[in-house]
Amino acid sequence: MCIRDRPSGLVKFEETIVVVANGEKLRRGLTKILPLQVYNAQGQAQRLDYSIVSVRVNDMPVEYHLASSGSNALLVPDDDYQLNPGIYTYKFEYVVDNLLWDYGNFYQLYWDIGGNGWNLVVDRLGASLSLPQPGALLEQEILLGSPRGLLPNAVSVRPNGRFATAYIASRPLFIGEGMHLVANIAKEALLPVPLWQKVVRSFYDYGDIYLSLLGLLVITVSFMISWRYIAKDKGQLKLTLNKTAMVIRYLMFDRFDAKSVCGFLLELYKKNIIDIQQAGDTILLIKRTDNLKSLDAFEQKALKQLFPAHETIFNVNRQNMLPFKRFAAKLEQGLKRQMLKFRLKLNLGYLLFSLAMLVMTEAFIAMFKLNPWYVFAVMLTSSACCLAAIALWRCNCRRWLKVLARLFALDVICLGFVILSAVVHPLAALLLITSLAVIVVALDVYSRRLGLIKHYIRDIGNFKDYLLKHHDNIVLGRDFLNYQAAVWALDLEADFVPTNQPEYNKLPIVKNIASFF
Repeated sequence: MCIRDRPSGLVKFEETIVVVANGEKLRRGLTKILPLQVYNAQGQAQRLDYSIVSVRVNDMPVEYHLASSGSNALLVPDDDYQLNPGIYTYKFEYVVDNLLWDYGNFYQLYWDIGGNGWNLVVDRLGASLSLPQPGALLEQEILLGSPRGLLPNAVSVRPNGRFATAYIASRPLFIGEGMHLVANIAKEALLPVPLWQKVVRSFYDYGDIYLSLLGLLVITVSFMISWRYIAKDKGQLKLTLNKTAMVIRYLMFDRFDAKSVCGFLLELYKKNIIDIQQAGDTILLIKRTDNLKSLDAFEQKALKQLFPAHETIFNVNRQNMLPFKRFAAKLEQGLKRQMLKFRLKLNLGYLLFSLAMLVMTEAFIAMFKLNPWYVFAVMLTSSACCLAAIALWRCNCRRWLKVLARLFALDVICLGFVILSAVVHPLAALLLITSLAVIVVALDVYSRRLGLIKHYIRDIGNFKDYLLKHHDNIVLGRDFLNYQAAVWALDLEADFVPTNQPEYNKLPIVKNIASFF
């Protein structure tokens, strides 16, 4: 094994390993285990960056790639082949950056020459450290053994020319043992580290933190800018919203109540799906048709609560309120689903942009890892689960159900943090989860009445002004039939009383129905 310290501070390794394959060990070829970090005497760590120059087996080039496993980097053969019994000479050539510790007036190199990751006995071990100029090696210490017992006198040290020092183990190395070299190198023997290289090296240790923080800032700032545009009523996506009585009531008064249900009955009457009749104290809803194509799925299910099977008449009274309440519950469920879909459509642009920023952030983080596709897949999967969990945390439901939902969401978020911390720095994992929380909270804020919905609330207000402006034409003409559901939903029934009391004026009847709630 030969270690060459380069003037730039990069350390080039030329390593020759002779192995005997016996059909039991090394069946899939030799995988070289290397540390991902190097530590100094104070316990501080530096992350290492590896570049493969070449790998030859019995003087034949073999393709290898870098991967990671826990705290180790792996030199792994590309092809999964079976090694036939015999003697094989492996020659690894690779370059390591950020290996030297800077102590101000000298550099320090630490390396386990033998490597204690072998699951076999190393019969003979030797190494040579070559430096750029004579006298560059200020001090050295070489120890042999396992971490539980290191021997200072088990390695022979001798000069190997003007620029190099040779190290030869005096005995075989057993499983778990290594040959540890600590060498102090003169500062002037190496070129000063340029600023760009310092920045690159800082990315080895903190790149995932820098990138995740940058992603969080971009997502947060973009939402803040978007909110300013919303406040100025600019740049908003305009979507068509069907102004049904329930939607009008929900947008104008932020509620679903008895008037919302009765407004839906008036719309069914306008569409000629049902008739609404009252004789004395008897109020009847009479089904006129089975053609319900103009209704959505939830509205059709709601109507079946009043008219199950082949029933065509529903008697509205206090004794018959249970199916009517089921009818109302289905309508409320459908309205909530409709408004949720509408909010998602409104927020789709913001959602796609923020998620794209997050995915780009995770992709750049993965590029600095030894196995980028694996790291990217882990981050993407964990982020998707955490995003769903954060959304679940903020959902509105019954109190006991909310407690269970939040406990489950918290478990998922904690698990996601642990999984993310296995592939990136824990602080980077926390920043990524914070970005997800910002996305969910911002989308929730956008969906509120002062957010993207306010444009549609203003439209309802304008519609109300339109009704009042054309009051005389509406109460005198047949247009009253088309507008009475909206009149009812906007609490304008006292202002819109037809003078001739036409048969299609159902406002007094639905007022009586609402009194049953």
